[in-house]
Amino acid sequence: MVNSVDDIDDTNYNTGSNTNNNNYNNEACYDIKVDTCSNATIIRDISNTYNPSKVNHERYITGIGGSKTAVTHTGYIGNNIPALIVSHASTDLLSVTQCVDNGYHGTFDSEGMKFYDKNNNLVLTTGRDRNGLFACSLSDIQNLLLMTINLTK
Repeated sequence: MVNSVDDIDDTNYNTGSNTNNNNYNNEACYDIKVDTCSNATIIRDISNTYNPSKVNHERYITGIGGSKTAVTHTGYIGNNIPALIVSHASTDLLSVTQCVDNGYHGTFDSEGMKFYDKNNNLVLTTGRDRNGLFACSLSDIQNLLLMTINLTK
């Protein structure tokens, strides 16, 4: 997926990260896409992460069509969400698979997505960008706590 969205115009986004009001002018509201096809959270800019660690062996993400892009670092976003830093990825991704594998569950509808923790507390509400993709800002995911991901695989 990370190499397949180059043809999508995502330069403008909805203004409210929790609504789909067709007012597309605040890029920061939707700077991370919520992805059901990725098994890892992927961030392009290392400055958006904390505790980055350089990857000391060849490691790649594979996009649609088999294209490979190098992972340079691992780090964390939000509230300890492990992420792969891939500077040449075409977009930032929050992995739904990673969230579900750690006990979160969610609902999707025409307005966006809602993620709940194991105790059914709402921890993330997303909107949809101008292309209909589920998306949120990095600050929107601050309540998600995923600490059991093995980044060495």
